[in-house]
Amino acid sequence: MPVLRLERLSSCYDELFRLSLLIKDLELLESAEPDNVALEKEDVDLYELSKSIFEGFSNQFREKGIDAKIMGDEANVVADRKRIGQNSN
Repeated sequence: MPVLRLERLSSCYDELFRLSLLIKDLELLESAEPDNVALEKEDVDLYELSKSIFEGFSNQFREKGIDAKIMGDEANVVADRKRIGQNSN
């Protein structure tokens, strides 16, 4: 299987995982009061999270001839790792 195809499949898998988390959150919100939604707070490096999201779009950038890169330094926050990247698309 060509490398680009594997990368694309990996990207699709990541997107499906994020969508499944969104669906679970919507189901939870539908059945519970907003104050009862528990967040799993932990230290999250926003730079690393940005790199991960960026890599998910790398094939699209390449296909469109866009040369882009992530630049910056570590930036830590306390957040729910699974939910902080959900609105990235």
